[in-house]
Amino acid sequence: MHLSVLARRVLRLQASPLLSAGSGVPRSNLQLRRPLRAFASTLRATGEFTDVLRFATIQPADGQLTPRSFRYKALLVVNTASKCGHTPQLKGLQTLHEKYHERGLVVLAVPSNDFGQQEPGDSDEIRAFYTSPTFQVSFPIAEKAVVTGEDAHPFFKRIVQQYSASVAPTYVSIWLETSREDGMGWLWNFDKFLLDHKGDMRAVFPHDTEPLVPELIAEIEELLDDLPRPLTADQEPEGDDDEDEDDDDEDDDDEDDEDEDDEDDEEDDDDDDEDGEDDEEDEASDRRK
Repeated sequence: MHLSVLARRVLRLQASPLLSAGSGVPRSNLQLRRPLRAFASTLRATGEFTDVLRFATIQPADGQLTPRSFRYKALLVVNTASKCGHTPQLKGLQTLHEKYHERGLVVLAVPSNDFGQQEPGDSDEIRAFYTSPTFQVSFPIAEKAVVTGEDAHPFFKRIVQQYSASVAPTYVSIWLETSREDGMGWLWNFDKFLLDHKGDMRAVFPHDTEPLVPELIAEIEELLDDLPRPLTADQEPEGDDDEDEDDDDEDDDDEDDEDEDDEDDEEDDDDDDEDGEDDEEDEASDRRK
């Protein structure tokens, strides 16, 4: 079977109600349900995106990632390491970033020392290495994180909880015809997880998959084609315009009320003047008598 045909069959989890690789497990059981939504509930509780996810951009001037950073976006999360045989994949990830970030792809590196202790440095050292002339990374880099075990970062723990052996996960290598059904645990550095704009897992690519393989690019292209379009400047103010119109109507009503009050005051003044004139006439009549 041709590689690309096999890869599309096993990696496109959304293509069929049942997994094509033959596990017989319904897609709804295989699909990771909205991990970003799980983040959102935690974020609302803490109020700080970085306190929960500890994501930071490599350029301080760009500020920290917020939930809005993923609005209308597809997300490629990769657990990375500086001293791994797959570290050169950073160049391919940078190429993906440069090619697709304007269309809505967020490439996110999550450095980890979990596999072979191949990311021993601190966050500053890691950023300096990733952004060096060798790799020139300009996509977001998270703070160094634990991605396996009980102390795993909530994002990775969430994936493991959803893709457990009990639901026969299909964590496949594009070089193998059979699925790996021995648990969702990370196999090594540079595993890749592709999520759509809703936060649903759409494809998993293991560490031995280069970022620029046609299969991964095809998945990215499909997700980007399906992204909802952000509201345009002409669309967003529509609600505000209605509110402004309501405010204008209220202002007009207030002005009308003020005008009516002024007219009432003037009428009262006229009545007072007439009463005063009547009193003066009565006094003059009394004196003549």
